[in-house]
Amino acid sequence: MTRRPATTKKRSALNVATAKRCMYMTVIFQLLANMYFNKMVLPGMEYVEDFVDFLIDAELNDLPVLKRACERYLCGELNTKKDLLTSLLLDLLFISIVFQLPVMKSMTLSELSNRTEELSHPDKLMEDDEYK
Repeated sequence: MTRRPATTKKRSALNVATAKRCMYMTVIFQLLANMYFNKMVLPGMEYVEDFVDFLIDAELNDLPVLKRACERYLCGELNTKKDLLTSLLLDLLFISIVFQLPVMKSMTLSELSNRTEELSHPDKLMEDDEYK
């Protein structure tokens, strides 16, 4: 049986330590992003357009952590509110596609799949006030 040189063991230990440090930094970034989003950004948001503006800013400034914080909040809203208008669900689906938010996309598609009857008559759907 051959033994690995001491430098290889040190390098391996260093790689593990670096990986742990990166993991901790990722968790800290996510925590700070959630705190910033919930305490500073969210109180000023009222409409879907406000979320779109925030996602545009996060995209332009290359801040995926803030995009995920916004996605997490919107997914929480999808989970708690089951009586959302179909138009709002379609807006959220479009947003999730444009900004590449896979969790929200999956949730909106799942919710919309329960409304096949409503979606199968687009002319009737377009007559609703929410689409005008």
